[in-house]
This record gives sequence, C-alpha cells and structure tokens, in this order.
Amino acid sequence: LLSDAVKKGLAPSEAIEARQRLRGLADTMIFSPARTPGDLLVGAYVVKPGDTLRIIARAHKISENLLAEVNKIKDKHFVRLNQTLKVINGPFHAVVDKSDHEIYIYLNGTYICDMRVALGSNGSTPTGKWIVRDQLENPSWADPRTGKRWRADDPDNPIGEYWIGLEGVEGDAVGQVGFGVHGTNDESSIGQDVSMGCVRLGAKDIALVYKLLLPKLSTVTVQD
Repeated sequence: LLSDAVKKGLAPSEAIEARQRLRGLADTMIFSPARTPGDLLVGAYVVKPGDTLRIIARAHKISENLLAEVNKIKDKHFVRLNQTLKVINGPFHAVVDKSDHEIYIYLNGTYICDMRVALGSNGSTPTGKWIVRDQLENPSWADPRTGKRWRADDPDNPIGEYWIGLEGVEGDAVGQVGFGVHGTNDESSIGQDVSMGCVRLGAKDIALVYKLLLPKLSTVTVQD
C-alpha cells in the first residue's frame, strides 16, 4: 500500500515519511533472513544436490553477494544440502529522478528504497532507459578530459570502489555508452550537478546498489 501511494504521488512531507517507512520495511522483509508469510517478493529454497550459491542466485535473478548477505553466509563457496535459504524474487530496477537528485530502487514494481545522487553538470545526464551492461569492483579509471589515471585501490580515485556500466536503450539514452552509476571520493558532491554525466552515489549507497542491479537484467530509467 505504501509503495502504491508513493508511485501515485503524495505531498512532499508524506512522501518522505512513506519512503522512510518503506526502507525500514525493506530492511526487515527483504534484506534480512526473516520471511514474512504471504510476501510474494521473497521465498524459501531448499538446497539440492549440485546447487551452488551462484546457481541459486542466478535462478532468482539476484546477485550471489546479496543472497549470501541476506542468509548470513560467510563462505560463498559453501552451502549445505537441504539447507533452507531465503531467496528474493528479482530482478531489481532503478529510477533516477533528476529534479530531486534521487535514485529509487524497485523490486518487481514494488518501491524498496531511495538514495541521494549527484548528476551531470549542465543537465548532461541523458534521460531515458538504460540496461546494466557490466559491473566492476575496485576499478581503475582514466579521466577522458585530462588523461590522468587512477589505479585500482587508489583512495583518491574519483569514481570510488564500484562501477556499474550502462547502455542506453530508450529515449535520449538510445545508443549511448560510457555512462554509469558509480561511487565517489567526494561525498560532499552528492545532491549536486557536478559529474560528466554519470550517476554518482556515496560509498555506502553504491555498495548496496552494486549488489542489487544485475548486468543484462536490471534497468535504470532516468527521468527529469
């Protein structure tokens, strides 16, 4: 009900309260081991012979890292036969609102949570629909304007610890590549129009989004 209310439109103060409550619900109902009876967004899965965490995650269109985190599994290479896991029925998708500098996360149409973002200066983040093309953890990066390079593990790397590459498929985004969702080494820039067109998140938020969005399955829609 809260998700439907947010999507249909609420007064600003009510929308903030509803989104806060939705994030609290998601922390318990989606991102914890707890399973709520009747919740269609999650389910239970009994590990069968030949299963691996990766196989189970792929079948439910979520990441291996997210599945491990939700089930408090420390070793992703080991699951017990007949073990019951909580699974999430993915995939996740995202909507970026340029006017509010927010990214909204959805799971099968249900609003899950939101985060603040930085966007391209002078409106340079193209609107339209993008599909997640690839992902890279701990990336190196070269500034296309200056040619300056940052190696992986460099704390001064402007794009932070995670890169989610995008490919435009609808609207002004069609055919465009080189844009992505990434972190930052300058948290004070969040909420501003300062990037070269990419969507920039704080360190904690990009770490979560990286676990939620999947290449070839998740979409990111950018709207004014």
